[in-house]
Amino acid sequence: MFSRVAIVNRGEAAMRLIHAVRDLSEEAGTPVETVALYTDADRTATFVREADLAYPLGRPRPAPTSTSPCWSRH
Repeated sequence: MFSRVAIVNRGEAAMRLIHAVRDLSEEAGTPVETVALYTDADRTATFVREADLAYPLGRPRPAPTSTSPCWSRH
C-alpha cells in the first residue's frame, strides 16, 4: 500500500479526500499521510490546515493566453 497521498485540489473535493484517506488509514491499520500542495493564495485554506503535511508551491502562474508563444506554435 502507499504511505502518502498528495492533494493538489482545494475546497470540498480536497476535504473529502482528506477524510477518505483518514478512514482508509484507520480501516487498514496502516498510516497514510495527506500532503497538501498549495499556492500562496491558499496558504490559509482549510485543506492546508487539515492535511498532515503541507508544501508551498509559491505564487500561481498566470493562465496562458492565445497570444502566448506556447499557444502560437500550433
